[in-house]
Amino acid sequence: MKTSFKKYIETLIEKEWAEPDLSSAKEPDQTAVKPDVWSDQPKDDQIPDQKQPEGEDQQEPQEQEDPDKQGVLRKVKGAHLVYKRKSPDGDFEELWVFNTGGGLQDEITIRKAVLAGTDIPPSKTKSDDGIQSYEIVTLGNAQLLSIKGLPQ
Repeated sequence: MKTSFKKYIETLIEKEWAEPDLSSAKEPDQTAVKPDVWSDQPKDDQIPDQKQPEGEDQQEPQEQEDPDKQGVLRKVKGAHLVYKRKSPDGDFEELWVFNTGGGLQDEITIRKAVLAGTDIPPSKTKSDDGIQSYEIVTLGNAQLLSIKGLPQ
């Protein structure tokens, strides 16, 4: 399971932190637009009110919920929340990434700050009741902290 988790994280990092391909970028068009180009367009006060015919349902655009940002989201200085997802059993799972290049003390401080939102003591990997747990994977100077079993 650890190798599949590592492969998943590596793929996720490649997608999240991939440099944009600027080789096909075009220079912006520098042509000037004459002010009289839009003069034949009606002004706002000249546009007739368009009412929807009666009997038709008016649908408001529905906001799409981001599947990677569900539940109550937290912010931790020095760490980035990659995702927070609801699992099939109703609990939430979070994945945090942070840089460990600042030294061991920074790593411990960030880990404690991330775990402060859980029931997991900083010196253990599971909560006392065994419901919440976390796993750490280190890739270079980046650490990925996966927390499972969160109530919200």
